[in-house]
Amino acid sequence: MAQIVSIANQKGGVGKTSCVTHLAAALAAQHGKKTVLIDMDGQCNATAAVLARHAPPDRTIKDVLWHAIPVEDVMVQVPYDAPLYLVAGSPELAFYEKQISPTQWDDLVQDSRLTLLGGIPDDVDIVLIDTPPTLGLWLNAALGASDGCVVVAEPNAFSVAGLSQLLATIERVKETVNPSLDLTGLILNKVRPGVREHEGFRNAFVEQFGPLLFDPPLALRVVMEECQRAGSPLEWYPDPKAVEVRRWFGRIAAQLLERRGIPPAVTPAPPPVTEPKAGRRAASGRRAKSGNAKSSPA
Repeated sequence: MAQIVSIANQKGGVGKTSCVTHLAAALAAQHGKKTVLIDMDGQCNATAAVLARHAPPDRTIKDVLWHAIPVEDVMVQVPYDAPLYLVAGSPELAFYEKQISPTQWDDLVQDSRLTLLGGIPDDVDIVLIDTPPTLGLWLNAALGASDGCVVVAEPNAFSVAGLSQLLATIERVKETVNPSLDLTGLILNKVRPGVREHEGFRNAFVEQFGPLLFDPPLALRVVMEECQRAGSPLEWYPDPKAVEVRRWFGRIAAQLLERRGIPPAVTPAPPPVTEPKAGRRAASGRRAKSGNAKSSPA
């Protein structure tokens, strides 16, 4: 059975969607895991970030939650050579949430949990859910269906202050709907190495969360925003600046798999082999002949 992990922070602008799309791509491309990315954020940025400017599919997360269509019938493979699939977001989620009284949330969260859990194919390894940057209905629904939650945070005062509310929401969902839910870890994003204030907040996160912190913390890199605008995860973004950040997400993906009890790939994908060009072989042959001729007696 697939492990389901929500990626969350109720504060916008921390890079949550960027992290979830790059992490999903690393799980699929670097670790060979069949990965499903579910976009439950009404802004639909995760959908745009992985579709490489392709038109979104006709069916979305709305069809799963409204009409109980199985995830298996809604998910589509992204346009890259990797086992990465998308359940596209729907802007109607935000509108629908406004029509629902908070007194109805627990029933809807329970219904969403059963719908999501019942429709995931057996051969899927891991599901990542991009949640909206609020403490509202759809965050609760995502947590209700999840085995774990990964929090994305920034090293600043507002991010630290908001974490207590998010952690309280996780505990509430665990007590009322989903007793198996746990805090899987925390990704520290947009870190500026050498900046004293950031180092201070980073130390505070280490003191509070210790081994729950994923390693490495993600330094601020412009390339993460560039590839998002291009509609391409880092894994397939053709820029040398992406190489370093791809390694970071590969390491975090490996830690996530270990924490969720998902075995690593039996055999990692071999590195690409570049054949020498014919002209080089010919040149080498000429040099060898030339060297033999010089060493021959006159």
